Amino acid sequence: SRIKSVPLTHHCKESVPTRRVAEMFGHPDVAVVFAVFTVMAFGSAVVGPIMGELQSSFGVSLAVLGILLSAPAIARVVLTIPSGIMSDRLPPRVPLCGGTLLMALGSIVCAIAPTFTVLVAGSLIGGLGSALVFTPGMSHVLRISQGQNRGHATGRIMAGVQLGGLFAPAAAGFAATLMNWRAAYVIAAIVGLIASALIWSQIKSPRPASSLKTSWSWQPEAMGISRTLFGIAAFAVLLWGGTFTIKRLVIPLYGSVALDLDPAAIGIVMTVAAATRTATMFASGPILNAFGRHRVLMLTTALSVTAALLLLLPATLWLYGALALLYALGGIVTALPPVLVAERTPHEHVGRAMGSMQFMVDLLLLAFPPIVGLMIDTGGFPVVGITSAMMFGGTLLIGLRLMGNHQAPAET
Repeated sequence: SRIKSVPLTHHCKESVPTRRVAEMFGHPDVAVVFAVFTVMAFGSAVVGPIMGELQSSFGVSLAVLGILLSAPAIARVVLTIPSGIMSDRLPPRVPLCGGTLLMALGSIVCAIAPTFTVLVAGSLIGGLGSALVFTPGMSHVLRISQGQNRGHATGRIMAGVQLGGLFAPAAAGFAATLMNWRAAYVIAAIVGLIASALIWSQIKSPRPASSLKTSWSWQPEAMGISRTLFGIAAFAVLLWGGTFTIKRLVIPLYGSVALDLDPAAIGIVMTVAAATRTATMFASGPILNAFGRHRVLMLTTALSVTAALLLLLPATLWLYGALALLYALGGIVTALPPVLVAERTPHEHVGRAMGSMQFMVDLLLLAFPPIVGLMIDTGGFPVVGITSAMMFGGTLLIGLRLMGNHQAPAET
């Protein structure tokens, strides 16, 4: 048994907004998860335009500043697997609402932080909240979507992550310019509280029908861990790690360090890049179905490698814009790892398998911000560009192998 998507378009008395939600998302819960993922990304992305302000305010190096970006990943490592088990056992709104409340609390702590240590602590709290949002939210959408709709729905909610990245840089950049960097975290706390109310009032889906037959076992088979899952995790680490490096480190630091732009200008560039990437990811499902995963992966890899290699050239505003645009166009395949997991995992273990994959990904991504910050401190942006290009190349090799060994979906 499974929770099936409910067609909304056949109700004669439904409102126009409801019909539009049905056309865009297919299920009302997918629309809510889209909004919640937007809020999750908003809270995470406010730090981008204010990284230069934080560095000068607390007097830390870029390598130490990278710890601030690693803190949420540390927290997710702790809670990701338990959150996957929760998503197999509890109604989806329970972990989702708890996660947004924790994210709001983390933002409040950051806003009042008197020291860099307290700032990192607030970021850790926010990371715990994002673990309770991402894995249960993704697992819920994968359960209520089937066949080609699964790719469409996953692309839609992953576009929500980009949408949050669209609004956050401009909001945080202008707030920091008009007031100070603390105002950016206050905004993140407010939207987190709003998201909590939205989840509790709108998501009414019961716990998964298979939850009574599952246990809290931590055995590898029960957690959905397999050789294939390790391969998907490696694919996700290289894909998301390269994207994380460009989005969260290269674009903001290139603007502040290499070009000496103010937070508002950096926020505008990040917003334009996020807008393009949001539109690309929102349409990723139909694009992948029309042209095939193999072809699209090869194209996006070429775009991402080109963006990375641009860092070898002298810094200019034109180069900055081209880097942001190429990064944005590479978002078509971002939603592939969760879809690959769902296609190869029994229905009752989707949450655990997602949690296990995300655990491995976050564990390996912990070192990215400090290492990239150290690379910029010692070798400049060209070293980061070469490393990122190699990562994207690895993504292509592993992705083609995974899709070449395609198995029938675990459920039909």
